[in-house]
Amino acid sequence: MNDTSAESETNPEPSTRSTRRRYVFRLVAVIFPVVGLLFGNWVFYLLEFGVDTSLVVPLPKSTVSGWHVLNGDVDAAYWDMGDLSGPESRPFVLPQSPDLFRVVVVGASTVEGFPWPTELAFSRQIELILQKQLSKRTVEVLNCGIVGITSFQVLDLVRQSVTAEPDIIVVYSGHNEFYGPGGVSSKASSTLTLLRRYRLPQLLMRAIAPEPDPTNKLAQLLMQDRAIPLDGTAFETSTNRYRENLEQIVAVGTDHNIPIVFCSVACNLSDQSPIQSISATSVSKSVAENRDELLSSAASLINEDCFSEALELADRARELDVGYALAHYRRGQCLAGLGERDSAAAAFSRARDLDGCRFRAPSAFARIVRETARRSESNFVDCESLLNANSSSGAAGNDLFFEHVHFTQKASWIVADAIARVLVEDVENALWSESRVPIPDKREEVIGLRDVDRLMSISLIHDMLSSPPFNAAADVEQQSAVLERQFDKVLARLSDSMRSAFGQVRDSANSSNILERMAAALHYYKHDREAEKLLRCNVRRRPWDPQRYLLLAEFLSRTTQTRESREILELGLSRVCDGWKHQIQTELDAGNIPQ
Repeated sequence: MNDTSAESETNPEPSTRSTRRRYVFRLVAVIFPVVGLLFGNWVFYLLEFGVDTSLVVPLPKSTVSGWHVLNGDVDAAYWDMGDLSGPESRPFVLPQSPDLFRVVVVGASTVEGFPWPTELAFSRQIELILQKQLSKRTVEVLNCGIVGITSFQVLDLVRQSVTAEPDIIVVYSGHNEFYGPGGVSSKASSTLTLLRRYRLPQLLMRAIAPEPDPTNKLAQLLMQDRAIPLDGTAFETSTNRYRENLEQIVAVGTDHNIPIVFCSVACNLSDQSPIQSISATSVSKSVAENRDELLSSAASLINEDCFSEALELADRARELDVGYALAHYRRGQCLAGLGERDSAAAAFSRARDLDGCRFRAPSAFARIVRETARRSESNFVDCESLLNANSSSGAAGNDLFFEHVHFTQKASWIVADAIARVLVEDVENALWSESRVPIPDKREEVIGLRDVDRLMSISLIHDMLSSPPFNAAADVEQQSAVLERQFDKVLARLSDSMRSAFGQVRDSANSSNILERMAAALHYYKHDREAEKLLRCNVRRRPWDPQRYLLLAEFLSRTTQTRESREILELGLSRVCDGWKHQIQTELDAGNIPQ
C-alpha cells in the first residue's frame, strides 16, 4: 500500500466534507429559486398587484373587523380570459352567530342567476321561503354561483366555503362538465389553477396570454369540440370525473360536519332541439340524405299538427340512423302532440343524451347525483324530475326554461320551494307550513321583479341564441320567435316612457344594472316618478348595499325631496352591515343632505 492510500484510509474527512458540500449546494440550488419566487410573490402582494383568489375575504372598505364577503375575483384562478361573473358579493359576519341559519348554494350560471340578476336567482327565493318557515332564526343564503364552471371548480368552492361557516351547502352542478374550464373538450385548462392563485404567476400569465376576441361569447371561448358521442371515451371520462368530484364534495362535508344537499340539474327537453346530431359512421351519404328528407317532411307535418303522419316519418328516419339525435327529438314532438306524455318524455330525454353539443347534462348525471347522495346518506332534490312533472307536456320546455338550461321565474320558484322544503323538514327536522310560502300573485312583489328585468333577460337569451354554437340548433328560429313574442307581450305592458327608456339602454345595460340605467334615462326625460320607483326597488333587492341607498338619496335630493333623501340614508344606516355604515354616515355628516 502506498503513502497516499494509507493517508486516505486514516483521514477520510476531506472526502466526507466534499460530499456534504455537494449535497448542500444541490439543496441550495433547488431552494433558492423557490425562495426567489416566494419573495417575488410577496413583493407583488405588498404592492397590491394581481388579485386575491380566495373565496372568503375581508369586506372591502370595512371599518369593522369580522365582516367578510364572497370574493368576485375567485374565478381568476379558474379562467384567465375575463370575468366569469359571480359569486354574489354579499357581506356576512364571522364567526357566525348562534341564532343565524346560513346556507351556501354552489354551482354555475343557473345558481348565479343568469339571465336574471343574482338578487332574483333561486337562491334568493330559497332565503325568502326559509325566513318564513324558520321565523325564529335569521336566514342567510349566500349565492356562490359562477358562470361556466365544472364540478372540479365547484369542489374547490365547496372546500373554501367551509370558511364561511355554513350550516348547509347546496350543490347544483353538472351542465358544464364537458366545456367548462378543465372539461374534456374545453380550451381552458384547470392544471394552472394552483399557480393562478399567486401574484407572480398572475403577472407572467397575463404577459403571455393572448387577448380573447371580444366578439366571441363565453361558449365559443370555452368549447373545443361540438360533437361528443355518447359512447366515446370523452363522454366516459367526463362522467367518471363528475362522479369523483361529487364524492370528494361528500368527503368535505363529512370532514367538517356540514350537511350536503345534492340536486339533479334540469334542462329544456321538449323545446330545445339538438344542436349537433351525430351520424353513425356506417351511414352512407345517400342514406343520410334520405334521413334528412324524412325529418324535414316530419317537421313540416308537426307544424301542421299532423302528428301521426309525422311520427311515421320520424320513426323511418330513426331506423336509418338510430343514434341521430334529431330523429328522436322529432319523435318526441309527435308523441307529445298525440298526448303520449311518458313516451314523449323518453324520446326527448334520448335526444338530449345523443346531442353531441353537450351544454345540457346527460341523464346519466342525474343517476350519478342520486346514487352519490344515497351512498353518502346526503339529502337529494330531484330537480329534473320535479320540473318535468310541473311541465304541461311532461318534459320541461319553454314554460320553465328560456333556452337550454336557464330558468324562468316559474322554474326558479319550483326549485327554490323544493330545496327549502328539504332543508326545513329533512335537515332541520322542523315542521313545514304551506301557508307561509308566498302565493304566486305575491312572489314578484316580494322579490322585486319588474317587467324590465324580464325584457333584459329575454334580450340576453335572444342574443345567446343568435351566436355559435346555439344558432346551429335545428329549431333555433322557432325558439327565437317564441322569445320575440314573449318580449313584445311584456313590452306592451310598459308605459310609453318606460318603453322609450328601455330602447335607449337595452344595448348598453345588463341584468345587474338595468334598474339604475333605466332610472337615469327616465330622469333625463323628466319621468321622475317612474325613475324613483325603480331606484326604490333597486334598494329593496339589495338592502345590504350602501351604494344603492346613496344613489337613491342623491336622486331624491336632486329632485328637491330633501326630507325623503335623508330618510333613505337613515334607513340605510339601520340595514347595511356595520362594516359599511361609515359610507352612509359620512354622507350624512357632510351635510350634503339638508335637515
